[in-house]
Amino acid sequence: MKAKGEQVQQQSLLIPALRDTLTSCVLPRLDLRSLASLACTCRTLRQLAYQQEDWWWRAAANYLPPQHPSLAGYSRTSSSHRTGPSSGLTRAVLGGLACTAVLAGGLLLQGDSHCFADLPFYTSSSKAVQAISAFKAWAEDRRTDFGALLVAPCPEQGGSLGLGIYCATDPRKLVSHGWRFWSPDWWKGYLEVELASFPVSSAISAHNIASQEGDLGAMYRQLLTSGQVDERTLVMLFLVVEQLRGSDSPWAPWIRLLPSHCPSPLVYGTGQLQQLAGTTLHRATQVLKQRLTQRWEGQLAPLTQQLLRQVGVGGRAASLDDFLWAYSIFWSRAQTLPLQSGSSPDTLPVADGEAEEEGTVWECVVPGLDFCNHATHATCRWTVLGDRVALVTPWRALPSPGQQVFFDYGDKSNEQLLLLYGFAEEGNPNDVLMVECPLPPPKERSKGAWPARLRVLADRGLAPQLFLPLSFIEGFKHKPRDCPVPPEAWETLEVLVMESHRIAASLTPNVSAPSGSAEEAVGTRLAVLTTLVRLLEGSVHRLEGPEGTGPLEHDISLLQDHAKQAESGESALSSSVHSCVVYRSAQKDLARKYLGAAREALLEEMQYMQQLQQQQQ
Repeated sequence: MKAKGEQVQQQSLLIPALRDTLTSCVLPRLDLRSLASLACTCRTLRQLAYQQEDWWWRAAANYLPPQHPSLAGYSRTSSSHRTGPSSGLTRAVLGGLACTAVLAGGLLLQGDSHCFADLPFYTSSSKAVQAISAFKAWAEDRRTDFGALLVAPCPEQGGSLGLGIYCATDPRKLVSHGWRFWSPDWWKGYLEVELASFPVSSAISAHNIASQEGDLGAMYRQLLTSGQVDERTLVMLFLVVEQLRGSDSPWAPWIRLLPSHCPSPLVYGTGQLQQLAGTTLHRATQVLKQRLTQRWEGQLAPLTQQLLRQVGVGGRAASLDDFLWAYSIFWSRAQTLPLQSGSSPDTLPVADGEAEEEGTVWECVVPGLDFCNHATHATCRWTVLGDRVALVTPWRALPSPGQQVFFDYGDKSNEQLLLLYGFAEEGNPNDVLMVECPLPPPKERSKGAWPARLRVLADRGLAPQLFLPLSFIEGFKHKPRDCPVPPEAWETLEVLVMESHRIAASLTPNVSAPSGSAEEAVGTRLAVLTTLVRLLEGSVHRLEGPEGTGPLEHDISLLQDHAKQAESGESALSSSVHSCVVYRSAQKDLARKYLGAAREALLEEMQYMQQLQQQQQ
């Protein structure tokens, strides 16, 4: 923060320069060097303006260059929202000054700034910018109100595949003068400002798809009401069809902005998928892709071909890759909208024999809103307001012009983030290690005590899996004979090691399991802890052994090298490989931490057993 005297000195230098420029009106005769100097003056003036209380400085700042490169061509504020008694001539000259500064020096971001010239795909004639402009016009025709926001490429994500939502104008201008100037600050801080809104009618939902007129809409309705597909799958088939229609699709302006290649592990090649070797996600991805392939080839491919013939694209066969693309697009962009009665004109068709419940929940993709990226603990959020989905934020956390707007995708682990969205967060507080409990082959689970054990687990709402969150082990404070895992995981292990007579008692109504002696209780704890240690040792071996990707220290070294090279503008790892390393390193770290706590608890329990035996002697 600069001292006040230094700010005054800068003002004394800038004001005469600005006055001379305005009075001379020699903008046409300025050379490129003068224009570049003028651009720097405008940027500095804008920063000073928002640090001052004088109304003229603030009013002038509204006409200086915005902070994000793609703001060119967008109106900063409407005439009804302008503040201060500046004259029309002053506004015109300041506006021309801003435009001149844009042409000379480019428009820069604050903080880690990126210039238009630094992004080769990001020029006034680039296809990316033209596609964004076409989408904006298309969305506004469908009653989307972008308000203070716009969709723009993210320089840090690289290329036109990385889009985000940015603040285009000062959001305070969207609020009425009386509310803005007469409401006390403590009250305004807790009220929310609507930054943009998206009509529910333009959401890509099963309801809206099945409500289309004509033969195509009738085909979608028949697929849904006959139970051949569920609502999610209907949306995915719709995405496949509209993507293959190309420019003939009514949704083409939006589809052009979608990534042609989703970073989900479902579309990884063999080499990329090997980056996840030994993890739960590696096995889950293989199983999921196999199931999706079987369903596509056995059922969905013929249905999709019928839909394509209906829209006149029957000459091209939809492929499994098209379906996996649509699957990834849906799960990475869908929102669950709770709609009240009256939010939509009609009811959703339901399968025969199903009754529609009061209230409606749509799993849908909202074009425009789907470009909003994730940030943990983001202050913005979306909410349903009548017939529109609004993006709102508290007054105290209003974004600045040029700042990217995020909302929180939810408390998801890196495993969920990587599978659904294709990225992982370093230091994710919601990370979880899942450990599969050993079960006999399916044919042998009907023998012995296994059917009874599995039934006890089901009755208690448990599964033969242990979910070990990072939050538990980080907050774990060791106490004598304390459980080193969450209660649900401990109870699952107790059922797996439970003796047959206790299993039978648990399944008999109104019969409680007999209470055992202290030695039996200690024996049960020893069995649970021994099983836990063996399971965690197996997890560490799968993650770091020959079946996995090497020791944790190797992954930490990779991430450190990547961070150093990123600071110098280089990249040691691709985005997908980096996300895989972030995910698997956190899994290895969790497995080690829980294994250490389990071993300590097991050693303590063995010592306690020895003490009991000595007391009995």
